[in-house]
Amino acid sequence: MKAWRQLILDKLNVSVYPLILVADRDDLLSDEELILYLQENSIHVHEAMDRAEMRFIFEQFKEGKGVGEKLLFKYLGDEAEFFPYDFLTEGHFVSLSVSEIFPAFPSFIVRELDAHVRDALDEAATSLPRGKTFTSRDAFDFLLRKVYKLSYDLVDSDGEWLSLLVKLNEHPLEMPMIVKEYLREYIGANTSVTVELVELVFDKEKLLDFLQQEWEEMVRHCWEEGYEAGLEWEPLKHLLPMLFSEGKLHPVTVDGKGGVKDVPHWLKYGLKERAYSPVSDIHQIVEKLHGMLDGDVSYKQWIAVMELYSYGKELTLAYDLGADVLLNVEKQMNEKFKNWMTTEYKALSSLSYYHNPVMVHQIIPYMQLQEEKKQVLIVMDGMGFVQWKQLKRALGQVFSFNEQGVFAWVPTVTEISRNAIFQGKIPKFQDNSSEEKAWKLQWVRQGISPLHITFENKLAQGIFQREDVEALKSPSVKKAAIILRNMDVLMHGAIQGMEGLHAEIDVWLNNGYLKELLEELLKASYDVYMTSDHGSTESVGIGRLKQGSLVETKGERVRIYSNKVFRDEAAAEVPSIIWPNEAFSEGQHFLLAETEEAFVTKGKQIISHGGITLEEVVVPFVKVKRKRG
Repeated sequence: MKAWRQLILDKLNVSVYPLILVADRDDLLSDEELILYLQENSIHVHEAMDRAEMRFIFEQFKEGKGVGEKLLFKYLGDEAEFFPYDFLTEGHFVSLSVSEIFPAFPSFIVRELDAHVRDALDEAATSLPRGKTFTSRDAFDFLLRKVYKLSYDLVDSDGEWLSLLVKLNEHPLEMPMIVKEYLREYIGANTSVTVELVELVFDKEKLLDFLQQEWEEMVRHCWEEGYEAGLEWEPLKHLLPMLFSEGKLHPVTVDGKGGVKDVPHWLKYGLKERAYSPVSDIHQIVEKLHGMLDGDVSYKQWIAVMELYSYGKELTLAYDLGADVLLNVEKQMNEKFKNWMTTEYKALSSLSYYHNPVMVHQIIPYMQLQEEKKQVLIVMDGMGFVQWKQLKRALGQVFSFNEQGVFAWVPTVTEISRNAIFQGKIPKFQDNSSEEKAWKLQWVRQGISPLHITFENKLAQGIFQREDVEALKSPSVKKAAIILRNMDVLMHGAIQGMEGLHAEIDVWLNNGYLKELLEELLKASYDVYMTSDHGSTESVGIGRLKQGSLVETKGERVRIYSNKVFRDEAAAEVPSIIWPNEAFSEGQHFLLAETEEAFVTKGKQIISHGGITLEEVVVPFVKVKRKRG
């Protein structure tokens, strides 16, 4: 364990006190490793949102408390007075701040770094002399050189700057806005880089859009007129294979001149002939995935794995080639993810959503932090990352996307994970409200009138009709939710596997419904978010369990019981996974199917959900914008 985490644990003194109250103004406890350590030592961690909820949790905890179990409330502030007086009297109060944990560096900088960057900073700082302190400028320089390993002061041209930006966006450590702002100021003041290009430090999608346009222009000149023009590509040449093979840039289709064999080697990556085959790209994707899966994988790295894997999977479906190549990594990926889910997934619900939501129940609280007047949340029922890549390919000429991943709730079924989206709470603390009532209540609590909130659940068939969308009927609507169910319906009816589902979605995309919906919402000045409640996976039946009324929910990849004994009897009968109900109320006990298996007729092939494969659990969370022409 890194020294900075041990300092926090020493302050918490969790071995002594049964109730710990933490004023965590810098969100230091939002750390995967710390949360897991606390949970493994029987310490239940909850974020304190309001006093009524705290008392409810506290009473529940006292009733079901086991031997050695303890309770920790963290509050994202520094006022001890937030906690009830009797809690303060009974418990141990601790105030945490980055100034105590990282005294050498300015607090306002360290506060913005995530746990992985703090790990790297902690390691880099071990060689510093005792008592060393940094000015703001020196701290930024130390971070960029020693932590991110970027030679930013050597940049002296547009090409070198763009090369550095590509490296920054591919960096395994996330760079917060405050460091990017320093980088922008330094490059703007000390180099001849074009002003418009300096601003690309803030937006990965704009950077890729710019590179795509420049690439297409350069290829046109090179192909038609025999010379290179525009951007100087030399500093970027070694990065191009990765950008094209992973779908971040798209090759230009060319004809004539004897094909691509006669052009310089570095240029070939961004060109494709009419007979393009994705197999070589899929090979490169598989090679990178093997590297990403080597060693420990954090939740953020699993999202990166999902993003890359889903692009490779969508390529195999779009071109009907390369599926056998991808199989080389799928087994390793699924087995490693299963092990991670059974040991580390439980920490995710205690992580902060301040910068980005981690789980689907944090999406609405995250939206509430944004200073946006009109917001719409589109929930694509059953859309996994593979289907999202298909949508992105179809819509990418018109829209740009800020693309992230979030974790669904397990079991990954609509009634659990989609309900978590609209309730904004973990399952244990949800009520019986409908999705519509829960959505509206979330915003009423933020001071929004019910008259300015809409909710609609649509199959999204046929031609788009603007007048059918409640969110577009009145300019006074401020918060809108739209569920589109068609993808889930197509998934459950797909008798030709993922290939058939892919073809059905292409037909739906070609009718323009989603494109027109997004265009109209953006025209109406909405900030548009898209997500999903769960993904899906292909599986084969291992036989039906004949338990009749002993099981409450008979899902294809999950069975839910009210009696633990009946669940355990079924688990002894077939290969399966007993899933803990730590985040659920008593009376719900879960049995999940193994990877590639389902509780249906033996040998029957289906696409379904409910389990813990990567494709079912990690789903897209996307901000949609107009692409600037």
